[in-house]
Amino acid sequence: MHAVQEYLSKECSYAEVCRKFDIHSKRKLITWVHEAQANGYESLAPRKTHHSYSLDFKLQVVNYYRMHELSTVQVAVKFNLNRSQVYSWYRKYKNEGIVGLRPTN
Repeated sequence: MHAVQEYLSKECSYAEVCRKFDIHSKRKLITWVHEAQANGYESLAPRKTHHSYSLDFKLQVVNYYRMHELSTVQVAVKFNLNRSQVYSWYRKYKNEGIVGLRPTN
């Protein structure tokens, strides 16, 4: 959160903030900045609980990704998800159809 605040509040580049906070991936910082801008700083807090998402929600995310030609990062920011979660649901949908998105519990 401090790195994002530093980037947004000062005239620093991504590279400078990464060096200052010892962040090894500029892409990670960029993702954090976009997420904070879209969903607020609280969206950067670690998620401590396992979320169970409905089939309808997963389908909504996958359809949004398919229809809007956005990156998984952009879709993840919009829905306050992890980028890998968006890609995982898309891959399951692509390989198994809607059945692949059914909750497992």
